[in-house]
Amino acid sequence: MSFLNLQSVLASQTIQKRTPQKGKRLLEWKPTSSPSSHSSNAVWEGVGSSDLTISNTSDKGDHGLGKFQHLDGEMVMVDSQVYQFRSNGSVSQKGDEDIIAFSQAVFFKPNSHLQFDSLNRRVVLDYLDTSHPGSHNLFRAVKIEGMFLNIKLHVAPKQQH
Repeated sequence: MSFLNLQSVLASQTIQKRTPQKGKRLLEWKPTSSPSSHSSNAVWEGVGSSDLTISNTSDKGDHGLGKFQHLDGEMVMVDSQVYQFRSNGSVSQKGDEDIIAFSQAVFFKPNSHLQFDSLNRRVVLDYLDTSHPGSHNLFRAVKIEGMFLNIKLHVAPKQQH
């Protein structure tokens, strides 16, 4: 059995989908310089170091994603446990004092519980597309519990600046 729990989370900044024109990108993002702008702007603008620690995110949620200092791997938070996935394939559990460049976290309180006899990517994507029409520019927290042979995650190498 696999379980799919879903919670929709409103993002403070969205990426607008555009009609592609020849030689143009499909997604468009415009950085802002406002001090109140979303912290992911820093990542988009190439800022990869900060003085934020994992402990700064603990009051923001128990599930989340982010990047470590110098963009050294992906941060994945599940049930308040933080893991670092690096481009060399290694995974390690991290502590409260480890430095991060960016994170997005949510207290996971699912508003839907679904059970499937078998679960595949297409089933999940179809459910997400049809269950919340008109919400394609919103972040959603999704928790899938099950046994997996592997999990594939794209991780960019550490920033060298």
